[in-house]
Amino acid sequence: MKINGEVIQAKIIDTEGNVIRFNKYNETENTLYIITKDQVALIKYKTGEIQKFISSKSVQAETAEVSSAYTKKTFFLGGHFAIGNGAVQNDVLGFFDFNKATNFGAELGYYFNNVLGLKTGVSYLTIPYGKHDEKSTSLLGIPTTMVVSIGNKVGFYTEIGAVFYFQSNNNNPIIAAENMIGFHMTSDNIDFKLGFLLNFTFKEKPKELNTGSVFMGINAGISIYL
Repeated sequence: MKINGEVIQAKIIDTEGNVIRFNKYNETENTLYIITKDQVALIKYKTGEIQKFISSKSVQAETAEVSSAYTKKTFFLGGHFAIGNGAVQNDVLGFFDFNKATNFGAELGYYFNNVLGLKTGVSYLTIPYGKHDEKSTSLLGIPTTMVVSIGNKVGFYTEIGAVFYFQSNNNNPIIAAENMIGFHMTSDNIDFKLGFLLNFTFKEKPKELNTGSVFMGINAGISIYL
């Protein structure tokens, strides 16, 4: 039986390769006919045995459907929250002791294909410092980050880029290098991420100190493909 529903009564000669060779049952000249397997749904033999064929066109269509189901070539909205340790640096004294710190934010991005994307948004970083954690540096920033995501449902995920932080007592933006590495898992149009976040700022100036800071922690994030 052909994939269009047409039934041919035939004597099968062979089914080698990508074609089927046969004689039509009701012809006496034994004319040899050849048909490609992608036109055939199945062969039912006199014994009752059924030989099914998978159309290459069907396979391509199914592959395309699966691929399109996981395509990331789209805009996405998301957010992240990281908790870990951070320290503020003094040019004279070096780094203060590491203390519990947080980094969280919201993001808007676009995937150019299933692997590479770009995102921006807002990011808020808070790092306590001082002998008794009586002080803290809090920064609100705008990230510009390249996103690399490998794997459809589950895979490797990394971000690398810069964050431009702003502080009320500092007119100049504070530049930070930021990197996140971990794994992601996709369900429908939602992507869950879990990884390690490293953030290093240069020359921020809380009060009288000429400083930088470092933050490292566990990051959890979620993105929704639009």
